[in-house]
Amino acid sequence: MRILIYLLAALGAVFLIVLVAGYFYLLQLESDLISGDYLGDEYDFDYQSLGSFNEFLYFGDNYPEDYQSYPKPPSGKARLQGKIHFQGAGVEGLSINAVLNDRFYLQDIKTDADGAFSIAVEPGFWEVNLLAISNWDNKPEGDFLVRTGFEEPIDNFASQGRFSNKPVSARVENEQPTLLFDFEIVPALKIDKPLKGVEIDKPAKVELEWQAVSEANQYLVVISEVEQDDEYSSVSYQIADRISDQAQLDLDAFALVATPNEKHTYSFYVAAYGEQGFLTDSGLSTGKFELDGYQIAEDEVVSELGASFDQSSFTEYQENTRRLKAVEVLIKDELFDEAKSLIALISEVAPKGKRAALNGYLLASQGLCKEAESHFKQAKTEAGYDCFTTRYYAACDYP
Repeated sequence: MRILIYLLAALGAVFLIVLVAGYFYLLQLESDLISGDYLGDEYDFDYQSLGSFNEFLYFGDNYPEDYQSYPKPPSGKARLQGKIHFQGAGVEGLSINAVLNDRFYLQDIKTDADGAFSIAVEPGFWEVNLLAISNWDNKPEGDFLVRTGFEEPIDNFASQGRFSNKPVSARVENEQPTLLFDFEIVPALKIDKPLKGVEIDKPAKVELEWQAVSEANQYLVVISEVEQDDEYSSVSYQIADRISDQAQLDLDAFALVATPNEKHTYSFYVAAYGEQGFLTDSGLSTGKFELDGYQIAEDEVVSELGASFDQSSFTEYQENTRRLKAVEVLIKDELFDEAKSLIALISEVAPKGKRAALNGYLLASQGLCKEAESHFKQAKTEAGYDCFTTRYYAACDYP
């Protein structure tokens, strides 16, 4: 009997250990799903096929970060109306949250049996800054997105983003509904390869591939470099884009630079375009790969270096960029002598205007505003725009 008791106790202990381990595994998994690396997940989850559907349609150039604290708009007899359909039929029961005029917020606007929704407002001029659409109860399996008709053309998409920097706007009158939105839910484009963190040590003729879209005649491919932010999340920086007329693109279409003993991680996103413009994009289905011994040069750097672009000039440009960032930190910490010494090491093979701008920042931070002004003007001339922030001349009255 005593042996049986010991055996049962041992089995109970094992069960408890497994239970605790499973609990912490689920906690970790939940953390990964909330804050993990969405650009090539460690887990093979299709987030939308889990039953959720969340589409944030953001129109404008100032993201309303605290919009959930905005008041409701004053209600009136005028109507801003929209419709959302899928495969020719209205989608009922969608929940929509809206930000209007950058200062009003409405929650849980529902679509009816025809997929229509309406926002009661006072007559006048209205802007729509954000629409958050969710709760598609009868969503089929797979990834989907909302095609709005406001997407940027293919030539502007990579630099401007999916939508332009202007809100959607309309003037509405009493008892005259204004149909502002006619949206269609469409399947997201699927990435075929590479899907996850595939390591590539010979990038020549490596193909990025994705699902062909029947009506598409052009595809925009956007490459971003992925940097690990912490153990569970990462940050990506868009660095290059190309247009392809096929559902694939050779990796050597981008400027590749040899970087021995270095590895760089990239993701890529694809948007499909047809005769009528934007059709769909890859949404959460984002390809991810790792280059071993090679690096994709940023389009901006290749453009700045022009005919002089090669392995040596790219390396020098990268090194000077690193120094420029260090100089800014030194000036901010009021280590002016160290900043001046480091600026002297920066050659002209660097981002245009930045060296002159930092010279201006250094002088302005020491109260030498008149001397600083000429450097700021030089920086603007070299770069073609104000390549510095207001912080650089905050100590002076430079316009």
